Amino acid sequence: MADIFREVDEALREDRAKALWTRYRNWIVGVASAVVLTTAAFVWWQNWTQSRSQSQTVALEVARVAGIQDAFAGADAMAGVALEASGGRALMARFYEAGLLANAGDRQGAALAYQALADDGSVSAPWNDLALLLAGLHGLEAGDSPADVRERIGPLADGNGPWRYSAREILALVDLRDGLMADAAEAFRRLADDPIAPPDMRERADELVRALESPGQ
Repeated sequence: MADIFREVDEALREDRAKALWTRYRNWIVGVASAVVLTTAAFVWWQNWTQSRSQSQTVALEVARVAGIQDAFAGADAMAGVALEASGGRALMARFYEAGLLANAGDRQGAALAYQALADDGSVSAPWNDLALLLAGLHGLEAGDSPADVRERIGPLADGNGPWRYSAREILALVDLRDGLMADAAEAFRRLADDPIAPPDMRERADELVRALESPGQ
């Protein structure tokens, strides 16, 4: 009889974890995608103001506008720009391409595009670390196993790297996806209580802690 109750309890915890994952995943994924596109837009603007006459910058702008109107078309255009451009513009185009694939709903395509950036030896830190982080995030959305995602981005959560807090937030989300509600709550609690963590991330973590610990959820 005890085994039956334990199985029911485990099933209820799993259902609750799935419900919370469904409720909050788009929030965190959306925030991460917005950060990347905003960062890319800022770098693009710097390049644009420094060398408006260069054809590569013009091509980037054309592809950017195409992406606003149609994410898949914009991603294709950015892929073309990345092949023709050089230096920072090529890197920017590749990040834009991956971000637009994510916005279009192609999580697997986005994960592969980010992973290609992370594996490219010519991409320097912190951009390769950012690409690795986003490859893990969108890979999780695309169906990669939680264990694979932990192995991929776990090292980014350590030390003082610029993406450490984002990596910790995603790893907490991985625990939630994996049904490890106590681990997820503890990870989000550490983020919420960390005075150095970004304020918006602390707010998200605090809300998720309350959601995880509320018996009514």
